[in-house]
Amino acid sequence: MRNISDSDGLHSLIRSFFADDKIAYLVTPVTSGIRLLHLAKNLGVEPSEVRNVARDLYECKVMKPNYEDAAAIASVIRQNGRPLLNPAELLIPSWQQEDYIAFFFEVMQRHVGCIYLGSGWEFSRGCLGEVVFGIKLKKPIYDSLGDEIDYDTIYTQIDLARSKALDAGLDVGYFPVQREPAAENK
Repeated sequence: MRNISDSDGLHSLIRSFFADDKIAYLVTPVTSGIRLLHLAKNLGVEPSEVRNVARDLYECKVMKPNYEDAAAIASVIRQNGRPLLNPAELLIPSWQQEDYIAFFFEVMQRHVGCIYLGSGWEFSRGCLGEVVFGIKLKKPIYDSLGDEIDYDTIYTQIDLARSKALDAGLDVGYFPVQREPAAENK
């Protein structure tokens, strides 16, 4: 369970490095995404059950490649000189998934100036939540190459991912079906 002092300490650390400068945030699958959906389907279980049913397979087929993809994308973005927070690089053993979600939403509100999207973000429950929250906060959003993406295009990508997942017989219950009002203002 997240200790409030952990969160405060991390926010203080971010401020100590970047003062009032806004950092970039990488939205990328870490514990979920298309790999998890496919593995769950192959195992015949719900995505939320995969870790308990096949932990080694989950770590090998989902976590490891997600971490590798996130590191590669973060490296490219950082080479362009942009301070970037990659959530896949933060590991606090006592935290649960809910703790990370709460912390990263706080980070997005307090410290983030823009968002970069990693590959496969549109199939990840956490990424979808972060993107929709970023839209609500009216943050500029870029692809991994640094090209800005308008909110309508993002929602089109979400709709296409939902259709692909549905056609493949994958879980689509967590996909947002409504657009955030800020999307109309971008």
